[in-house]
Amino acid sequence: MSPRKRKGKDREEGKRKRRRVDSEEDCLEDGRGDAGSSASGLDTYGWETAIPEDWTISKAMAMLDYRLTHADFQSITAREKKRTEEGRHAYYIYNERAVEWKAWEKHGGPIGLWKFLKALKKEHEASGSTDPFDIPYSYAADRLYDLDLPETPELSDRYVGDLRLLRYAKQSLPPWLWNVCNSKLNKALLDGKRPNGCDDLTEERQRAIGALVSFVNENPIRYIEKPAQDVAPSLYIATLRSVLAAAPIAPRFGSQAWGTPVAGLDFCEADGHPRYEWCASYLQRIFKALCTVISKHGIGNEGWRSIRWEVYETYVETVRGGLTFYRAQMEWTDYAGVWLDAQLSPKDIKESLRGKCEAGIPYNQLLPSPAALEASSSLPPPSAAGPSSPAPCPASSQKQTAGPSSSACMPSPLVG
Repeated sequence: MSPRKRKGKDREEGKRKRRRVDSEEDCLEDGRGDAGSSASGLDTYGWETAIPEDWTISKAMAMLDYRLTHADFQSITAREKKRTEEGRHAYYIYNERAVEWKAWEKHGGPIGLWKFLKALKKEHEASGSTDPFDIPYSYAADRLYDLDLPETPELSDRYVGDLRLLRYAKQSLPPWLWNVCNSKLNKALLDGKRPNGCDDLTEERQRAIGALVSFVNENPIRYIEKPAQDVAPSLYIATLRSVLAAAPIAPRFGSQAWGTPVAGLDFCEADGHPRYEWCASYLQRIFKALCTVISKHGIGNEGWRSIRWEVYETYVETVRGGLTFYRAQMEWTDYAGVWLDAQLSPKDIKESLRGKCEAGIPYNQLLPSPAALEASSSLPPPSAAGPSSPAPCPASSQKQTAGPSSSACMPSPLVG
């Protein structure tokens, strides 16, 4: 029996019989998960469905529509076991939302499934086949994820909602910095939880993100070119990496060891923000290795432009001196940012890590000027224009509840 006939038989016998889901607990049992994450660890905020809550689907139809395998059904609870009218064969029916959710998890969410099906549909049309193309319910014409849409549909964003200021900020900031910023604010404002509705996108959070945009605009070229992967290894880069691997590690803020002497580190209390810094002897080793990398590989993508990010990330990890939000002052700092900066003026060098040791001066002289770095950058710096004051969430916006259901105010995967 061909797949097409099999599906037709299932439609005749099962007729997509819709059975009401008994309770919300049943929905979770079916594998739809909660509002925050899926079994695969994906951020599921914004996974909205067009399927009525009580609809069911046979396994054979689900495999055709959602391109699932037998193995995929091991984690979905069958709703009912039925037999054909002749009584010869048994088949299972499932809550269709649970089937859809499984397909989403498999492909990275509703948009991942949309892209997968879109590619299959193009292949199907190019083949000249006269068979109809099987489409899941939510992906049919005029529904949430219409496969005929010319552009990829967008999910609601847990970190933006309907707020113009947050939308502007997300567009202005590099994606990785936007993610780090929101992770910091989750810890500072929500005890580490992610926003789950407009109620969590408070005016305080909006002001904090506005303050970050202003902070980045003070040095717009610092963060704009984070490489997708590490620079290719060489003898000189390997030498620098070996020095970085030996970086001294600062105690965690708030621990009993915080503020105590640590070999290879200086404890600095200037400007009201106590912190650890690499000491002069270790900085000397870093700057000498960086000078060698620049002399051998230049200041382009094969050299300084890329390798500076490894120094930055090592400083963030070991000294804990990266992007930091001070809630009381509503301000941001990034004491690791100097590792990304272009050439500094003689005045600025005295107040930076480059002025703490002899090798910091020649290192600074090898770097491009800020203007030269900006002129050769592939990404534009954040615009100085944009919304300046927080806007309230629409009164109708609500927190999102378990599983993909009704439209909420916002999400975007992010480090939590």
